[in-house]
This record gives sequence, structure tokens and C-alpha cells, in this order.
Amino acid sequence: MMKIKLLPLLERKFDRKFREGARAAHEQIVKALTKIRETNRYKDFFRERSSRNAGEVFLVNLTQVFPDRKIFKNLELRFIDKDKPSTQGSGYWYNGSKNNPQYRITLNIDPFKFKELFDEKFLDKRDMFIHEFIHHLDMLRYSRDYVPRSGEAVYGDDLENYYNTPEEFNAFYQQTALQIESTLNSMKPEDKAKELESFENFMAFVEQDHGELISFFKGKYDKKFKKRLADLYSELEEDNKEQL
Repeated sequence: MMKIKLLPLLERKFDRKFREGARAAHEQIVKALTKIRETNRYKDFFRERSSRNAGEVFLVNLTQVFPDRKIFKNLELRFIDKDKPSTQGSGYWYNGSKNNPQYRITLNIDPFKFKELFDEKFLDKRDMFIHEFIHHLDMLRYSRDYVPRSGEAVYGDDLENYYNTPEEFNAFYQQTALQIESTLNSMKPEDKAKELESFENFMAFVEQDHGELISFFKGKYDKKFKKRLADLYSELEEDNKEQL
């Protein structure tokens, strides 16, 4: 994989803007696809085809769904029926030329059950989308120098090399930050305040659910991830004080 140096993303406001952009895109897409489902307009937006590796595949061109939104231009969602045998997982894909780029996010989600994208029981699906959409936002900023790859396809069992790349580092951090925010916001005020009482408390809280992921980051990426978590802690602590 091409090694590139991404722009620094340590500024807390920029980090939050990045996550909020991905979360807003998720909400807009879910709302639009739900409306398509409720009005039974699948044929207007969806293409269906069979794939040797993925079974039934449903494609929706977001340029058609959001003709006035540049962020969705040339972006296609690819749904793989998760109940069908498949050798392919979720991921981000880029093709085309500089003047005619084509982007695609693949999700292991039944296209006729869009509620999996936002139902509280399926937060892993939302997080999956957030991760891949972060790749899309980075791709728009860095163009063809930014080339995320499938962890299994490129690195096999050596997943440490997969995590320790600038592309995956940012996507995993943003996904993790969103999960941390969601968990804290679901807590009672007194419990949330306890987790944010000190950075040590916060890190212990984070490591309960994300310790395995953090352990994959080595060297400079381990330091950068913990620095980003320190920034996130400062941001959340400040927010919590304003709410009290």
C-alpha cells in the first residue's frame, strides 16, 4: 500500500466536524432510503445483479438520490444480502479517472431492512457505515494518493500492519470516538461524570470496550491514538461541564 502523510487532525473542532459530517450523511441516507422503501420506488434507484463472490447485490447511486449534494457525487452504496454466502465484507472502493472518479461503499446489510442502519439494536451497522464514510471523506481530500484496502485481502492474518496505516488509523479513531460519545451520552449524568472525572478514569472506561483495538496500534500510531483520545477527553469533559 502507498504510504502517505495525512494532514494533522488533532484539532478537536476539526475532529468533531469530521465525525458530525459522517453521522449527518448516515442520517440523510437512512432517511432517503427509508422513504424509497415506504413508497416502493426501488426500481427508480436500485440496480440488482448477481455476483459470483457475493450472491445477490443491490446497488444504489447516491447521485440520483441526492442530485444537489456534492459529497455524494459519484458515490454508490453496494448492499450484500448478509444471509447469502459471501466472501466479501464491508469496505471502500475507488475506481475511475481523476476527471471521472467512482466511489463505492459496500455494506453487509439486507437492502430491504434499512432500519439496520439506524436501529439501536444494530449500532454496529451504523459504525460500519461511519468507518467507510470516513474513508470517503479522506478520499475526497487526498484524491488518488489515498488508497484504503481490505484488511483481509492485503494483510491476511497480519492485521497489525492493516491497523497501522494512516488510512485505517483515522477511520478507526473516528469510529471509536463516535462509539465512546454514544455510550457516554446514554449514561445517567452521575455515571457519565464519574467516567470523565479524570483522564485515568476515562482511559479505563475506553479500554473496557476498545482495549483490543488500541492494542493493535504500535509505535507512532499508538502514541497518536492516545493523543487523539486525550483531545477527545478534553472535549467531552468541557461539554459535560457546560451541561451541568
